[in-house]
Amino acid sequence: MKGSAQSDSGDSLSTPSVLYDEDKKPFDLKDPNNIEYEVIYDPITNTYKLKEKVGDQEYRPGDEQNFDDFWKNRYKESERDYWKQKQQENTGTSSSSDVIGGIIPGGGAIRSIFGNDKIEIKPQGSAELIFGVTSTKTENPIIRVESQRVTSFDFDEKIQLNVSGKIGDKLELGTSYNTEASFDFENQMKLQYQGKEDEILKNIELGNVTMPLNSTLIQGSQSLFGVKTEMQFGKLNVQTVLSQQKSESKTIELSGGVQTKEVYIQADDYEDNRHFFLAQYFADNYNQSLSNPPILNSTVSIIKAEVWVTNVGISANPGARNVIGFMDLGENVPYDGTLTGTQIFPDNASNNLYNKINNDASVRLYNSASGELIGANYNYTAGIHFNKIENARKLTESEYFIHPQLGYISLNRKMEDDEVLAIAYQYTVIGSDQVYQVGEFSSEVTDVQSAIFLKMLKSTQVNNTNVPLWELMMKNVYSLGTYGVDASTLEIDIRYRDPSSNNDINFLNAVGANPNVSNKRWLEIMGMDRLDNLQNPRPDGKYDIIEGQTIRLQNGKIYFPVLEPFGNKLRVEINDNAIADTFAFDSLYHVSKFRAKNEFPTQNRFRIYARYSSKSNIINLNSFSIPRGAVTVTAGGRNLVEGVDFRVDYNMGQVTILNESILNSNTPIRVNVESNAMFSIMSKTLFGTNLQYEVNKDFHIGGTFINLTERPLTQKVNQGEEPIRNTMWGLNTDYRTESKYLTKVIDKLLYNTKAKSSIEIKGEFAQLVPGSPNAIENNGQAVSFIDDFEAGQTGIDIRNRITWTLASTPQGNPEWPEGDLINDLAYGFNRSKLAWYNIDPLFGSRDGVNTPDHIKGNKTIQENLYQRIILQSEIYPYKSLAVGEPPTLQTLDLAYFPEERGPYNYDTTGAPGISKGIDKTTGTLFEPETRWGGIMRKIDYVDFASQNIEFIEFWVMDPFPDDPSSMDDIDAFGGSMEGGDLYIHIGNISEDILRDGRKSFENGLPSVS
Repeated sequence: MKGSAQSDSGDSLSTPSVLYDEDKKPFDLKDPNNIEYEVIYDPITNTYKLKEKVGDQEYRPGDEQNFDDFWKNRYKESERDYWKQKQQENTGTSSSSDVIGGIIPGGGAIRSIFGNDKIEIKPQGSAELIFGVTSTKTENPIIRVESQRVTSFDFDEKIQLNVSGKIGDKLELGTSYNTEASFDFENQMKLQYQGKEDEILKNIELGNVTMPLNSTLIQGSQSLFGVKTEMQFGKLNVQTVLSQQKSESKTIELSGGVQTKEVYIQADDYEDNRHFFLAQYFADNYNQSLSNPPILNSTVSIIKAEVWVTNVGISANPGARNVIGFMDLGENVPYDGTLTGTQIFPDNASNNLYNKINNDASVRLYNSASGELIGANYNYTAGIHFNKIENARKLTESEYFIHPQLGYISLNRKMEDDEVLAIAYQYTVIGSDQVYQVGEFSSEVTDVQSAIFLKMLKSTQVNNTNVPLWELMMKNVYSLGTYGVDASTLEIDIRYRDPSSNNDINFLNAVGANPNVSNKRWLEIMGMDRLDNLQNPRPDGKYDIIEGQTIRLQNGKIYFPVLEPFGNKLRVEINDNAIADTFAFDSLYHVSKFRAKNEFPTQNRFRIYARYSSKSNIINLNSFSIPRGAVTVTAGGRNLVEGVDFRVDYNMGQVTILNESILNSNTPIRVNVESNAMFSIMSKTLFGTNLQYEVNKDFHIGGTFINLTERPLTQKVNQGEEPIRNTMWGLNTDYRTESKYLTKVIDKLLYNTKAKSSIEIKGEFAQLVPGSPNAIENNGQAVSFIDDFEAGQTGIDIRNRITWTLASTPQGNPEWPEGDLINDLAYGFNRSKLAWYNIDPLFGSRDGVNTPDHIKGNKTIQENLYQRIILQSEIYPYKSLAVGEPPTLQTLDLAYFPEERGPYNYDTTGAPGISKGIDKTTGTLFEPETRWGGIMRKIDYVDFASQNIEFIEFWVMDPFPDDPSSMDDIDAFGGSMEGGDLYIHIGNISEDILRDGRKSFENGLPSVS
């Protein structure tokens, strides 16, 4: 940028200058360097002409100022440049620096407090504001057209700011703030005042502070928010902290780098819906196959398999096929009594089911299979005898494991209750050339419209213990909760919680027990200890770890060598029903897992104890974003030095032991870590004081006092979540001095050394005084709640009309004979008109702003029984409403018109035994008392028992007022005094509104709602 000034005669004026602009702001961009400013003085008019040029061209109109205004602006510019130069001289900064500086007025008083009167503030970062509009269109026919598009204003901000400041040479400010920080502890703020060497007040810190301690018994803290002071009175140093603690501490102990973990597994905690036998044959022979370890007594070898499951949540499914799983396929004792078993080994020819369905074109065609199987030719029930899987997904071999000799499959994930599992497999038998096959492989059924027939291992029926599928699910597999266990460090034991002593015992202790099993370990009784460590047939008191038989180390799964270790196996070995009744947990194998746990708790006393170790120089702290200095490591009580003996990865939360001599010596290692708490529901306040007195440079005495108080959110706290108010105090001393005498002694006894010898003595004492906040105390004692039953009941609100759809015709009920029809119009002949809706509260407002005009002041409508708003006080007269809770009660309103035809009712002439037809003159239905209307909706929970869904609570308004004068109102709204029946069906309900066995969007078709 260039500037020049001249008169008309060409004489140059005083120093050229950039023109002063009062409207120019500090954050405005500077003009480019190629802009030239020219000032021309006109002596005739005594004015100055101001021009701005790029090259020889004026890029915008010039300006003209009189003599006084021009020199006034020149003076302001000179004054601004002067003060800017002075500021740079005082702060030592240049015009290009990002530092904002200045001088504090006050003179010597300010300098005595802060050291000098200079201010420096250096901001760094960025701020971004994002504006936009979001428009979303959902083409869902259930939603009204005008509501399918939603447009909203989108606003977001991104601020990343780092500020460092300094006032004088004693007060410093540091802060970092980021709106996209995941946790609060990532934003830091600290204000620090540092005194001189000869001042009593050494240090004051506000914001994020630490309290490091040199004690091994009382741990300090590295993540605090509050105030910290450090003072010195002669040889006495006093450090005090009052803050909120935003961290949590934990201790990890190991010996010689070996981390040991103990696991307790309750007997009822087997892995359900994950491990299945491929046929009843394999389940029947499982115990026998594992009766002579380590030899497998099995002649079977599975050579090929295809596994299919319900496709859930995976959009890309290129190999999808329609399959049908049959429970009786490959079974020589079929559940269907009309089938005939022919051979023992599982095969498609084990009974005549496969031959029957393979020759039935209606079953092979997927779209007509349901109708045929449910029909009179089979009389099958979906979910029990068979299950259809549309667009089923074939699992890859990495998603499951099949034991070729024992004939079971283990999935990598647990299947949901409403998922189906089906399989086709081939195997051979020793001594036979025949290849047995159960089910069909996808390569054998090339027509994609045709269904693939498979052996069903799991159906959509939830915990149906009365069908053979229940026996196929293995109930003897338990998880250690880890992977890649080292067999040499693994210990497994079975323990029984004695009800009289409440102790865990690992042997049978019963008066009068069979001498063959009395005082024997449970492991041996249950057939889990038959070998010694050399695989000889002699029990050694340890679980027989045989890879592929009793355990899978890679996946951390325990496979007990008997099907019912806590049930039938105990009874057989004890051989005394009276004693066996005391210990056996038979219900575990005969009812669902949830029922066994909750209905038979007195039998659920066995626990599996597992202990395993792993040796490594890397210790996982199971934390991340650990504050620096928050990890301390001791070996045998000696503090290790970070960077020398160990290294810490504070981001990944790992400690690496660098000193191999510590690992090799098997010295106990203790790691104390303090990590930032990601979530905390209780406020923690920490107050602490540390005193250190220096007797001389070699001898120090100290004392520490710390109080940690947690404040609960409410006065009612659950057991195990009790807040604390603990106090710790302690004393410590250390003495260290060099000893020439000791050096001389070592030189004489061992070898000559040039290193100086020293003597170091340390001593500590600490005491913990536990306590509890006054808020949870009752009569001076802390109280916690096992269960106050305030949240004992959780409701599922089903009043929203959008969640309801038109119901399918009820099936399997003699009152709805048409419900058993398939692909028949008579399926909907009895459907009447039913409307369901929610009344908007604005219609109940008598004279509100939004109340429609025809409702305002109209008491007939406002007080009509069939459309008025219901108040909560009418149903719950003693309920206290929460702040902001509406006084009105949302209702689900049903309007039923039994004489009018409902959706998909194509009745014209009636059907014998089903419908009496319609009145062709009026179009109304004959015998309306035999008609029905219904709606249905899903419940997200499939297993009602495990979710404790036990009852339905609803209030029904009496549609018939007691006042006879209101009969006119009933007639006006089409009411009837004859009444009706309300049916509620719960469980498996068909979604096939137009029953044809095919999936479609029937509930999205237009209907009266």
